[in-house]
Amino acid sequence: MVACFLAAALACSKGSDTEKIVKEARSWTATLELASRGLAQHDLPPRYARQVADVAEKAVSKAAEKADDAESRDACTQALASARRLREATLSIDNVR
Repeated sequence: MVACFLAAALACSKGSDTEKIVKEARSWTATLELASRGLAQHDLPPRYARQVADVAEKAVSKAAEKADDAESRDACTQALASARRLREATLSIDNVR
């Protein structure tokens, strides 16, 4: 009986870790997309957009270290790709100026 309870508790905690990682990564992806739009519309300074990309990359990289299933790894990969695209866009703007 105790073994079943422990197994169920472990399964629930693993599931909640996955949910937290996916939620965090998707939230960063949405934030990065908003920052990208702001940058493209000249509503967001490149320096601030680069800061958003840096903070997102650090947070998602930390979460990715804990990702132990395909869904959370995919969400982290997508967020990291969005951060790289935003950083590259800020560099392109800096090179034009």
